[in-house]
Amino acid sequence: MLQAITFSWLQVRSVSTIAPSIPLELDNGEREVIALALETGEQRILLNFI
Repeated sequence: MLQAITFSWLQVRSVSTIAPSIPLELDNGEREVIALALETGEQRILLNFI
């Protein structure tokens, strides 16, 4: 993972707010990914559901 960050393939970002419309049934990480996508205008995200 550190190599991915070093080569700018992966970015670590913080989310400012999580919209109340994002379901509480999701884990915190999943909610943050969706919130960040909404914040930045990303149209695709990758999640793993186990």
